[in-house]
Amino acid sequence: MLSDNHCEPDSPLNQTRLPSLLALRCFEAAARLENFSHAGVELHLTPGAVSRAVRLLENELGVALFERRSRRVFLTDAGRVLARATGDGFGLISRAISELRANAARKRSWVLSCEPTLLMRWLIPRWPDFQARYPQIDVQLVAGGGPFTFNGTIDLAIRRDDFPWPDSYHAEPLGDGFGLISRAISELRANAARKRSWVLSCEPTLLMRWLIPRWPDFQARYPQIDVQLVAGGGPFTFNGTIDLAIRRDDFPWPDSYHAEPLFAEKIGLVCRPDKVAQWFAGQPAGAVLRPDAPPLHSRTRPQAWQEWAGATGMALPEAAGQYFEHFYFSLQAAVAGLGVAIGPWHLVRDDLHSGVLSAPLGFVEDGSGYCLLSPAALPAASPQAHLLAWLRSMS
Repeated sequence: MLSDNHCEPDSPLNQTRLPSLLALRCFEAAARLENFSHAGVELHLTPGAVSRAVRLLENELGVALFERRSRRVFLTDAGRVLARATGDGFGLISRAISELRANAARKRSWVLSCEPTLLMRWLIPRWPDFQARYPQIDVQLVAGGGPFTFNGTIDLAIRRDDFPWPDSYHAEPLGDGFGLISRAISELRANAARKRSWVLSCEPTLLMRWLIPRWPDFQARYPQIDVQLVAGGGPFTFNGTIDLAIRRDDFPWPDSYHAEPLFAEKIGLVCRPDKVAQWFAGQPAGAVLRPDAPPLHSRTRPQAWQEWAGATGMALPEAAGQYFEHFYFSLQAAVAGLGVAIGPWHLVRDDLHSGVLSAPLGFVEDGSGYCLLSPAALPAASPQAHLLAWLRSMS
């Protein structure tokens, strides 16, 4: 089982996490139209893609949502529960988005705060469309969740309605839609939870872009080993919530911790392939970054550009660029074509292989590396030792 929480306490038993929004959207269309092919036409997907998304959703929830008979599909009782919630929820979201877009042109420079996962998975991939429609509107996207104040740092916020806010705040019902979906998901998940034997904590971006895509291979090789993956970065303690941790060696940890090196960090500039000619000059062997190329920064690794310049001896771009709350947001922004990001090799290698991203200048080691941390040395032939050997084979 996987958790997308970015903090370790409670991650293994979090029952309010939403599945993939794409999977929910595919299910909602298929449930409403009672036909995977018609849903695919509406969503500009193949029927097979819709079917796979629904199947993944059923596997994650642990319940059947459709009954498949004679090339037709019929909602189960559980499917009808989720269909009502997703239909109402996406309807509310659609109306709220329309209203927000209608008012967007009235303000020229403002800050929009959005919950991290929604920002990364939904808003950033669609942001180039907003910029193309309203190039005169200057918007800074920042990640944030839970309570906040309009104290001059943000102008608008997208939040779930799972906490109280001041009566003076004006709220459009975007959050209500996610609330309906979330409550339905929580009920369907109640019987699907399983007891975990031990927990591996991994830095969020590495977890999402490197470990999770390779995790099926580990499960196929070691089906008897039960592992819960949780997201977490920086300092931590082995206090019963986690058993092992993958961390970058950019902070001190207690001398009592046992560290096994995994791989060195290699960084390079990445952008969408169709932007290379616009933001880089010269032939591949002697390419350089253009001064006006828009850099994408991360507040969790604020020195990434300086580290790259120091390792390569190349000049930093003159443009100010955009800032994102977390490292993986800047990489997602690069995929969306918003600018040039610092991309560690292990975090972008799959995107490079698939052609989603390009690295015109290659990669250089920045002097840091990743380690597998444990409270003590790993016993030979133990599940933890098998995990260590597998992690090294994947690097």
